[in-house]
Amino acid sequence: MVKESLEYIFNSLRKYGWKISTIETCTSGEFASKLYIEDIDDIFEDGFIIHNIDKYDIDKTIINEYGVLSKEFTEAIADLFLEKGSDVSIALIGTLNVNNPDDPEKEGICYICAKTKTGIKQEMPVKLCAEQKKNLNRDSIKTIYAVTAISVLKFLFQQIEEKEKSEE
Repeated sequence: MVKESLEYIFNSLRKYGWKISTIETCTSGEFASKLYIEDIDDIFEDGFIIHNIDKYDIDKTIINEYGVLSKEFTEAIADLFLEKGSDVSIALIGTLNVNNPDDPEKEGICYICAKTKTGIKQEMPVKLCAEQKKNLNRDSIKTIYAVTAISVLKFLFQQIEEKEKSEE
């Protein structure tokens, strides 16, 4: 199913002549590596693994109001890479930490936001349940986030197709 979803995404990117950029924190490139089932140089713009957010020109009010681990920050970082010239960007901002007694709400969560230069957006938070937090290792969590991001991108292109059909 992942391979078929990726082929659909690649075909969609090629159909529109678009290139994609990936931005990851918690997955450390796991998502971008899932894209390489074939040569995608014609549709892959850039892949970024970010750990130091101070390097990026993100509105500090977003960080102060919502924090880095938020859907608002995730969308802002996706927007930033669209502004840098990508046609599609997808950001995965989250944590692999499953034991945070100071803030249990920030355990095992990843925000995913995919956007196009035309303003179409698809987003999804991924929150691990207690059983997953207890039984999964870091690599398994990265895979869950990465595979979910593939679904988010597929939904994004399905949304574009639906919009085109409705405009006919």
